[in-house]
Formats: sequence, structure tokens, C-alpha cells
Amino acid sequence: MPSEPSGVKYLVFTGIFFVVSVLLNVLLLEAAGAIGDDQPLRAGEWTLRTLLAGAVVLETVVAGVFLWLATRHLRRRDVLAREQVARLRDEIAARLAEARENEHYLNTVANKLREMNQMKSEFLANMSHELRSPLNSILGYTELLLEEHPDFPAAARGDLLGVRKHAFQLLRIIGDLLDISKIEAGKLEVVIDDFSLAEVIAAELDTVRPLLQDKSVALAMDVAPDIPLLRSDREKFRQVILNLLSNAAKFTSSGEIRVTARLTEQPPRVDRKGTDRVERGAVRVDTAAVLPPGPYVTVAVRDSGIGIPESEHKTIFQAFRQVDGSSTRRFGGTGLGLAIVKKIITMLCGEVRVESRPGEGSLFTLHFPVRISADHARAFTR
Repeated sequence: MPSEPSGVKYLVFTGIFFVVSVLLNVLLLEAAGAIGDDQPLRAGEWTLRTLLAGAVVLETVVAGVFLWLATRHLRRRDVLAREQVARLRDEIAARLAEARENEHYLNTVANKLREMNQMKSEFLANMSHELRSPLNSILGYTELLLEEHPDFPAAARGDLLGVRKHAFQLLRIIGDLLDISKIEAGKLEVVIDDFSLAEVIAAELDTVRPLLQDKSVALAMDVAPDIPLLRSDREKFRQVILNLLSNAAKFTSSGEIRVTARLTEQPPRVDRKGTDRVERGAVRVDTAAVLPPGPYVTVAVRDSGIGIPESEHKTIFQAFRQVDGSSTRRFGGTGLGLAIVKKIITMLCGEVRVESRPGEGSLFTLHFPVRISADHARAFTR
């Protein structure tokens, strides 16, 4: 079906007709000019003047028709355009309403997920507390028996050592669950205190020593004497050192685990990108504004264990992640230790890095300020 001429075509036709009419009028006027006004008109001259008058009337009528058609078409197009705009407006309004409904639904789901996550964290915290008390009693009685009865037969003493070892491992797992639940719930507070770095490292080396009783692994420490007292959170720093040493002990069957500590003026390369709750999305902390002044300390924990592929260097700091599934079955653990290390050392305005290759052992390096304040800790805990 042929399409209706557009308003622009009507205007073009009107223009062409007007030009042709002007040319025709000029010819007729030239012919009429040859007739004298004082001379009587002959039959041919009457015909010529009649044609001239008819042409003018016809031009006017045709031009008017074309203009009317063009105006009607343009009005029709305007009506169609308005209807299309109205349809688009209605469609946009419907899409916006649908988007608002989806947003409300997603917000409802997010709130429920946050509530469930909060309930999960509280449950883990409560259960961890309930389980830690009897485990601490088991460890205490085991230590008491070993100390007060050195004359126990070798087999019985070996059993007691096994009880102490596995109770300690279970206590660490429960402690990790408690710590990660507190971190996720935002209830892990930083308590600032003065303490000796060398004393903390030495105490945690003694803590992990039972884990190596069946292995040919030596423990060593080398802490520079010029490191002053740290002003930070002693308990959280102790947890970081313990997790790194326990991780090294788990994956090292022979060789050495060495802890070194040095003083430096180089600040940590902290470029923290975390989350500030689900509804607020990712945030980047301006570390230049909140990082405490120097000096700083680097603590390195090196082992001669199985090593870590470079492709796994980032994923090992994620909660419940280990190098692969087989490592979980072979070595045990929850995959929370290094995740807790990263979260806590970040809270203490520091960083953790790893260098490792399969079969060549691992080196975990902590880099943190000697002194922090509660304000600094809050800035890195947001």
C-alpha cells in the first residue's frame, strides 16, 4: 500500500507549482502588455485576459489546497508524536515503578540476609564461648597431670600429650570461629596497651611447640634489640602471630620455622579496599590521612613447608579458603586463620604480604606501626 505523502512533500509541491505559475503569469502578462488599453479588445485578446485571470485563481486555489494538505499532515504527525511521547512516558513510568518495586524487594532480602548473618554470628559466638570453657578445662587438667606426674609410663604420657595437642587444635578452631563471627558482626574492638614484641613472639613459639612434637622442625626467633615497646592491641597481635606460627607448623614437616623482627622507617603499603556494610558498598580509606607516624616494624615468619602457588597468594586471605580441597583433608583446619590475620592486621593499621613457591616454603611478612591510637584503629576498622 503506497505511503501517504509527507507534509514536506506537500510543501515542495506547493513551491514547484508556485514557480511554474509565476513563469506562466509572466508569459501571459507579456502577451497582455502587447494589447493597448485604448484599443477595443478582439476575441483572441479576451481569451488571453480570461486565461490570465483564470490562471491566477487556479494558482490560488491549488496553492491553498497544497498548504491545507501540508498543514493537516503536519498536525497529524504532531498528534502521532504526542501519542508516542505519551506511550514512552507511560512505559518509563511503568519501568520506574518496577525498578522501585525490585529495589524494595532487594532491600527487604538484604535486610533479611543481614539479620540472618547477625543471628549466625551471635550463634557462633555463643557456641564458641560454650565450647571453649570445657576445652580450657581439658587443657588445664592435662597440663596438671603432666606436671604433677612425671613418672607416668611413656605410653600414658604420650596419650596425654596427644590429648593436649588435639585439644589445643580444637580450641584454635573454635577461637577462629569466634573471631571471624565478631569481625563480621563488627564487635571486635581494639584495646590499646603497651607490650613487648619479643615477649609475645616467645610466648607464641612456646604455644605452638606441642604441635611440632612429632616433627623434625626447629623453632627460632631473632628480634632486633632496638625495637621499643609497641603501643597496640596485645591480644590481637598475639592472635596474628599465633595464627601465622600455627599455619607454618601445620604445613611444615621438617626444617625450621623462624620469626624475625626489625625496625624500619618505611610505612606500610596499605591500600585498603573493603566493605562498609552491604548497603554502603566498597570504600577506600585515605591511608595518608590516618596512617600513624613512624617508626614501623616488620615481622617475618618463614617456614620450610610445602609452599603456596603464586595463583593462590590472594585467595588464601579469604575466609574458608585454602590452597585446594586436598589440603583441607590432609592438613585439616577451617581456612580462617589467614583471613583473620589479614583483618586484624588491617585493624592495627598494618599489612600482610606473602612470598612463596611450591616446595620452597613460605614467608609471611607483617608491616605495622610501633604506636597506634584508638582513632587510628577506628579509621581502619570502618
